[in-house]
Amino acid sequence: MQNFHNKTANDTIKYFRQDSSEGYSHKRVNELLSKHGLNKLKSAPTKSLLSIYIDQFKAPLIIILLISAIISLTLGEVLNGIIIITIVLINSVVGATQENKANLALNDLFSLSRPKSRVLREGNIENIFSENIVVGDIVIIEAGDYIPADLRLIKTESLKIDEASLT
Repeated sequence: MQNFHNKTANDTIKYFRQDSSEGYSHKRVNELLSKHGLNKLKSAPTKSLLSIYIDQFKAPLIIILLISAIISLTLGEVLNGIIIITIVLINSVVGATQENKANLALNDLFSLSRPKSRVLREGNIENIFSENIVVGDIVIIEAGDYIPADLRLIKTESLKIDEASLT
């Protein structure tokens, strides 16, 4: 692993075989995307509807209700036991359905809010999704922009950063 904080901006650009006035070629970008992958955190694996349904039975209140249903059945209160089990099953189906809908809505929101960034590619400034930034890309940042990745600053003028969201 290189210690780029100890290197000059020109040394860093040379390391990545960059031209600071041209940026990467699209061919080089595709090579780096294949090698390093997208610029995003790995998301947790999505749960199946069955696993969400099974998780409904892990709630302490549901466990207590199931135990009371078993006790009712063993004491001969069959109707009470069946009613409790029916309510638990209906509650689990409704809970799993609602959780699944919430997960789908959250995924839709994330896909709508994909941040974009400006990068230098083949001598042109291009707007791309931030997940397509590759190692060594030259990113153009202006006032109000979100920082899309770990970056090495090459040239700045009056740079101020609000780090409030990090704390």
